[in-house]
Amino acid sequence: MPVKHQSDCYRTIRGERYKNLCDVLGPDDEAALEEVKAKKLRHRVIKHPDGFRQLFIHSDDVQKLS
Repeated sequence: MPVKHQSDCYRTIRGERYKNLCDVLGPDDEAALEEVKAKKLRHRVIKHPDGFRQLFIHSDDVQKLS
């Protein structure tokens, strides 16, 4: 069975494509979320059915990350 890498996953939200940046599981992921917020990039945090959160960033804003 083929496996899709997490970075290849995305969500379409209100007609806009958001790329999966990371699962928010620990301090490094929380720091990534804070960086996205500080840079005021378009993002969404979605709760996964397994209880953790996933960070999605607008495809046009990915290159604005460090």
